[in-house]
Amino acid sequence: MSATRPLYARPSAAKYWPATITSANPPAANAPASWKSTTSAIATMAAPTIPITSLPCVQPAIGCGTSGGTKQPGRRSHPDPTPSFSRKFARLELSSPATGREDMGYFLLTIWLAAAAAGDVVPDHAVILLYHHVAEDTPVSTTTSPALFHEQMDWLAGNDYQVLPLPAVVDSLRRGHSLPDRTVALTFDDGYISVYTEAFPHLRVRGWPFTVFVCPEAIDQGRGPVLNWDQLREMAAAGATVANHGLRHDHLQRRRSGEDTASWRARMRTELLDAQARIEKEIGSASGVFAYPYGEFDPDLRALVIEMGWAGFGQQSGPAGAHADLAVLPRFPMTGTYGAMNVFPEKVRSLPLPVLEALPVDPRIAAGDTAARRPVLDLRLTGTADDWPTITIYVSGQDATTFTWSEPDVARLRIQPAATLPRGRSRANITAPSAWPGRWYWFSHTWIVGEEHRY
Repeated sequence: MSATRPLYARPSAAKYWPATITSANPPAANAPASWKSTTSAIATMAAPTIPITSLPCVQPAIGCGTSGGTKQPGRRSHPDPTPSFSRKFARLELSSPATGREDMGYFLLTIWLAAAAAGDVVPDHAVILLYHHVAEDTPVSTTTSPALFHEQMDWLAGNDYQVLPLPAVVDSLRRGHSLPDRTVALTFDDGYISVYTEAFPHLRVRGWPFTVFVCPEAIDQGRGPVLNWDQLREMAAAGATVANHGLRHDHLQRRRSGEDTASWRARMRTELLDAQARIEKEIGSASGVFAYPYGEFDPDLRALVIEMGWAGFGQQSGPAGAHADLAVLPRFPMTGTYGAMNVFPEKVRSLPLPVLEALPVDPRIAAGDTAARRPVLDLRLTGTADDWPTITIYVSGQDATTFTWSEPDVARLRIQPAATLPRGRSRANITAPSAWPGRWYWFSHTWIVGEEHRY
């Protein structure tokens, strides 16, 4: 037991009891002698009657924020969490080391063996990566250099990640089927020529599938450094998915002057279906995956995507898991500094924060409403507040963001930015440590302030 290992003993088919066994921390000073002599391992569990020896708790380097609690070992919330069972089990079996119980070392060894036999239980999820240009001479905000892209792909291969087709990932999430741990899907927005010249040769050698989201009107008109249909057909024949990114890369949620919701809906439905039909005509098929241009949407656009039976993809970060919204699935942007190798591993290792509800659904905020530009985000997680002793919040461009537990018994928390949000897009990233060292629960929420911004 020379390395830290996350363990989950399984007392029944529906209940999971989390524990972490590690030799990195010394036994508590008041632990029984037999505990110290039998094993140097510590069982770190969230129960008030157990001495807690914290694991290192260093948040991912994704921004600035503040912790909502003391730094303690993370605890996994299973989709069917039973924290009350966990605490009861701990009290009955362990009591307190201060009572002089002499069987702690044996008990810890029993936990380790039982959990090892049961196997580690990682939440089903996939990490979806988002690229635009793979080039040296394109805008930094939408560019990943070829050298960095190759380094990222080498890292995935060297760490036994499985790259699956995006439609297969969506199908597994929709049906509730299992996904292997270390599942990744690769996506490229806008259909730039560098996908063909730089990324495709590298991915073809590895035999890895990927998805290119395209705007058919831009291709037909040759607008910008975009792929042509012959290049797209060649990539599709090699296993790529060509998918819908809107007809012309507009801010789709915006209404035209004098346009009511019914007229906007009819126009948008026609445009999206025209784009889908154009892809099907040129490629031979059109997948039911759709990427919102700029990652922007509103409730009406989200509802339209659902009505069409598609899975929608935004540009908010985080892995996609069992609780993800299939109409606005997350992806990790890899452009600019977001894909640097000092943060890349922690992003692809991340786990989905089990968010049962996120309110409000509408990300839009009126630019002229100063009070509304410090919006409240209401999240409900699985379990209770006790299951989440350490949560950290990051908001774009802000130094510190705190939160409160509005309903601790149902793990409902209230998040509000410390300062007024600027015009355009801002995001809140919510992270929490898990029982797996180096792996963090992650969830991101988007706000859109005003409609006059351009990107």
